[in-house]
Amino acid sequence: MAERGSNQAAGGDEAMLIERLRKIADDPRDHFAAHLHLSRLRAGNRQPRFLEIAKRAFDQLTINTQSTLFALGNCDLVLVCNKVPIDQTDEPIEKVRGLFREDPLMQSGEGDMEDRFVSWYDLASKDDFDRFYATAEQLLAAQVAAARRAEAVQSASAKGAPVTSTNLGEIERKLKAVRISDLIREQPAVQVGAGGKASMLFRENYVAMADLRDRIAPGVNLFSSPWLFQYLTEVIDRKLLALLAQRERLTERHAISVNMNVATVLGRDFQEFHQNAGKNANRIVIEMQIIDIFADMNAFAFAREGLQKRGYRVLVDGITPLALYFFDPSLLKADYFKITWGPEFQSDTQDSRIVAARETVARAGKDQVILARVDTEQAIRWGLNLGVTRFQGHFIDRLAMALAAKAAAGAATG
Repeated sequence: MAERGSNQAAGGDEAMLIERLRKIADDPRDHFAAHLHLSRLRAGNRQPRFLEIAKRAFDQLTINTQSTLFALGNCDLVLVCNKVPIDQTDEPIEKVRGLFREDPLMQSGEGDMEDRFVSWYDLASKDDFDRFYATAEQLLAAQVAAARRAEAVQSASAKGAPVTSTNLGEIERKLKAVRISDLIREQPAVQVGAGGKASMLFRENYVAMADLRDRIAPGVNLFSSPWLFQYLTEVIDRKLLALLAQRERLTERHAISVNMNVATVLGRDFQEFHQNAGKNANRIVIEMQIIDIFADMNAFAFAREGLQKRGYRVLVDGITPLALYFFDPSLLKADYFKITWGPEFQSDTQDSRIVAARETVARAGKDQVILARVDTEQAIRWGLNLGVTRFQGHFIDRLAMALAAKAAAGAATG
């Protein structure tokens, strides 16, 4: 009888999947895996009740055969089978396809032979095994990043009533009509040069989420629902693009950055934004979250290539210290990589891990790595020790204000 992956294990089902692969690595004969990319579905189709129905579709298979279903934090499902005729997986997988048949993910274009919903791996094949193991490591790294992001959002927002079918319609209506121009905040990223001299790299533009919640749904915890939060960010993306398209923002003295969903970059709203950006594209940095990137690597690669060809710079955001030990960020071929400073760095005294982090910075390029959430001078010293010269965080905010005051004083006396 098969066992179902459990989120009680450290690292969730992602960690259990890697452990399973390690156990069969020496003898993977008769094993195959199916990766169902539910994370690529529209946000509205990733509601918990739909995902639960999708998981239940595999109950008979996992009970009656040597099959294990892993329910991942990004909504994907991974089925690992041993000595199971592959056609026995047809029925449950087709049930899941049917559940989401109206989603664009299920609509294949003319002449399109690629199945974007399910990826298959023959684990007895070394190439397939290595490829799937690398994918599993990326999924674990993304889940760690997502957990950190969720923790940060939760701590930044007061707990409130959950989103229900009763208040959802009103929240959606207010979200579409809400004004966000006065909710946009800026945070600088700087480069520290020789002698500690700092210069501005760019100013990140973002929406104050806690203030937005108070405006559209006071007393409601918008962040308790992952699919609603995804929808929320997609609507914000469109509103933010409209504001950034205003000429005065595009011609500001310093470069600007903005965090976008991969889907937004590939959508019509961004194409319209680009018409306004024109020759200013090289002064705009597009940030994309690592968890969003791992949800559809092909979509990210397409988006990244398109942005870079048009002059934009691409930044991968949300990389945690732990993620550095699972994958090489430089493989994503972005212009910048933002690594989040945290307690892991302060307590990490193992020479081997520090060396590994230094090697990661060297591979990515020291001018491409930005250490974020820098709240103390200690964080800057740690980063400089690894070769990092670009920083962002509350400590940097204070440094930027001092730089601005010095420049103003110089202008007044000049």
